[in-house]
Amino acid sequence: MVWLRLKKVRKKCTWQRKKAKGVLKEAKEQSSEIVNLAQKRANELVEASKDTAKKEGERLILVAKAQIEQEKQQAIENLRKEVSALALRAAEQILSAEIDKTKHQDILSKISNQLVG
Repeated sequence: MVWLRLKKVRKKCTWQRKKAKGVLKEAKEQSSEIVNLAQKRANELVEASKDTAKKEGERLILVAKAQIEQEKQQAIENLRKEVSALALRAAEQILSAEIDKTKHQDILSKISNQLVG
């Protein structure tokens, strides 16, 4: 009788061991799947962040280029105004001076130096 009970207990222990191994195997598979999904999601987030950063960088470059172009156009306009003012002053000086070749040449030299310097 004890022998039969011992045999049943061993069978039950073997069965429970197999069941425990199955549960443990299933838990490992599930945890592996969870880790894989988490890694996949992390990779997706990294890629999304890279895309967002790239787009933002491209946007900032476009904004900077537009600002540079605007400042360039403003500098050109300011230069045009300065050249026009110098030309008008030169014309005024030439017209107000005597029509003398030497004086005329001196005025042109002064204006030329102002433009260069």
